[in-house]
Amino acid sequence: MAKSLAAALLLYFLCIPCYALNAQQSTKTVWVNLNTQQQEVLRPFAQDWNNLSSHEQQKLLGIAKRYPDLPPERQEKVRARLEHWSKLTPADREKARKNYQNLKQLPAERRQEIKRKWGQRQQLQNSSSASQKQ
Repeated sequence: MAKSLAAALLLYFLCIPCYALNAQQSTKTVWVNLNTQQQEVLRPFAQDWNNLSSHEQQKLLGIAKRYPDLPPERQEKVRARLEHWSKLTPADREKARKNYQNLKQLPAERRQEIKRKWGQRQQLQNSSSASQKQ
């Protein structure tokens, strides 16, 4: 009896990942099923959309849902960030996620200092690229 219980438990725990995988696959959304507004906002991901995980798709769909309510300057920022994010490799995206998680765990003062330095760096890059265009 103990062997059959152990076998049943083993089978149960082996099947859980299969159910989870099927559940994840069933929540994926195919690009052609997105509405026009979603496709417009998420256009940088058009080619890779069907290969994204359901979790990534859900995150991006959340952004697309909030997008129309943003002020125009914020919409432009979101567009630029989506464009940049879409060009990253999966490894680079994972690295960015880890860096973000590490940043969230820092004390508030340290986070502010890093954000300030990052902003300064971005301004230098923007002014440098603007002067090169002229």
